Amino acid sequence: MGKISDFFGKLRDELFGDSKADVGKKPIDSDAHQIVDSSTDPLATSRRDSSELLRPQREPYFIQIGYDFGTSFSKCVYREVYKDKAWVFCPGCYNDKEKPFLIPSAVLFQNGELARHTDSQIQYPNNGLYHLKFAIEKIASGDINAPVLNPYRSALNGMGGLHLAEFVEKCAVFFLGSSLGEIQQDAKSRFPDFGDNPADQFAVNLAIPVADASVPKIQGTYERILKKAWSIAPSLTREARVKLHHIDEMLEDASRSIDICMLDDLCFVYPEVSANVQAFIRSPASSPDPRTIYFFSDTGAGTVDQSVFTYTKQLNYFSANVFPIGSSHIERLACGSNVSTKQLDYWRSKKETGDGSPNLTQAKNAIENKLSHYSHSQTIKETQRHLPKGNGVAPVPTMKKHIRIIFGGGGHQDNPYKKGVVGAFSDFFHPEQHQPRITAIQTPGDLELAVHQQSWISRLYVAYGLSFLKADLVGNRYPKQTALKQKSTKKDMVMCSCRGISPDCPRCSGLGMYRE
Repeated sequence: MGKISDFFGKLRDELFGDSKADVGKKPIDSDAHQIVDSSTDPLATSRRDSSELLRPQREPYFIQIGYDFGTSFSKCVYREVYKDKAWVFCPGCYNDKEKPFLIPSAVLFQNGELARHTDSQIQYPNNGLYHLKFAIEKIASGDINAPVLNPYRSALNGMGGLHLAEFVEKCAVFFLGSSLGEIQQDAKSRFPDFGDNPADQFAVNLAIPVADASVPKIQGTYERILKKAWSIAPSLTREARVKLHHIDEMLEDASRSIDICMLDDLCFVYPEVSANVQAFIRSPASSPDPRTIYFFSDTGAGTVDQSVFTYTKQLNYFSANVFPIGSSHIERLACGSNVSTKQLDYWRSKKETGDGSPNLTQAKNAIENKLSHYSHSQTIKETQRHLPKGNGVAPVPTMKKHIRIIFGGGGHQDNPYKKGVVGAFSDFFHPEQHQPRITAIQTPGDLELAVHQQSWISRLYVAYGLSFLKADLVGNRYPKQTALKQKSTKKDMVMCSCRGISPDCPRCSGLGMYRE
């Protein structure tokens, strides 16, 4: 981990005072005084209190929460920064013994009241509002007719004049706030003396897609929701049930005791792929050659996020795309025209057991074809436009030599997602039978995982990457910032030898100038 930022030390001192101010001061020597019954001697009590005040305090805890806000499930890794040790948040109360770290990213809404969905075996509960992150992106981009918003629209019936965007935002604030409150409680159980030092602090980093992070309006929506959620997190639990109109009251109460400027420092959103590769760029598997081009295909429940980048002292993105064909779309397509929560859960269960029914096979083939098309026509083509040409250099040979593919995400499967990406490169390099190298991310050494937990890591890289101080996360240059300057196609204007005298001049038509 990089050196802890002086900024955070300064922030801590400004907010809470210098926790090291008393270090080195000697406590009062009790042997130098007559032994008395301190319960009856006011002077002895005063001396005892003075001794306690002068006793050096321990170093403060700074617990950085890394929160991977997923479409179907969220995950969390938190780190005690000064000890540089990280743990998986693993409440074990969501009805999944094999993957107890999964947090269902859904809320229940009934009779004007919000509650958490707490059964990870059911992704589409009755009265459920699911795919919350996908819904946030749609309202932030103004796409209010997106199908993912239909359950939210239906739930609003009879709720008066509340706007759809406002409703989605309140659902997100409640979900994130109660989830983060639960995580804070878990961290405090690991550090029972948390809070004894007034400089003890929590902070949170939240992941969003690269494509969203590069759009200020969408990034701003996530930031606003995160700050609201963080401000009410201490007063929420997993079991909380809150009337919708009480969310505003809770936010107003929180605003009286929280410095809004502090939220800017303690709440941070960061690109998912950048978080995903924090472990990779710190590992021996990372190429030391700055010319290496990484093609990252990250499959979640709602989307496939593809990013292409190089790594120097920062992540330089050539392409960033979000395709709405994540793993939940397999069961949605398998349903055909009979889409219901019962059918969705039925086909999800079939999918996860590897069932080879025609419905699932057709759905996977359709997604493979779409992903292959999107990968080729958008991600690869955009990358090609960002690579230099001329002087013996061309994009296609550059990609053949330097590109490495990384697959990630909890929804990744060889069929259809690996097949779709590999097929796109086959089309791109055709007729040559060239296949790019596929590389992997190793398990970080500072993350506590038992032997039977090693299989979890593929779903925890984002949360792990977010568990570092925001000052230690590598910077990003987005595709618009790395785009090559296009050479002008316009030719220079030159004087015509006819000097504009002849209106029939074949070069200037009597204008006196023409483009050379």
